[in-house]
Amino acid sequence: MTEKPFPALCADCAHSKPETESAWNLRCHNPKVNAKDPWALGSISSSNGSSCITERERKWPSECGMRGNLWAEKAMS
Repeated sequence: MTEKPFPALCADCAHSKPETESAWNLRCHNPKVNAKDPWALGSISSSNGSSCITERERKWPSECGMRGNLWAEKAMS
């Protein structure tokens, strides 16, 4: 495991995936983030996740937030 980069980009996080209808918009699939997001919990699709942009806009209180507290390095393929 390497040290978390600065800035920790959602595009490089293991929990992010592109939105199905929009490749430029990322969705966060971290369970801690999704547990507090009514849109992710109430979605018909379990692959929807939370908006990475919305989560990163939050400064306090938030699970991941602006600092990317829950950021995890993507596995090498």
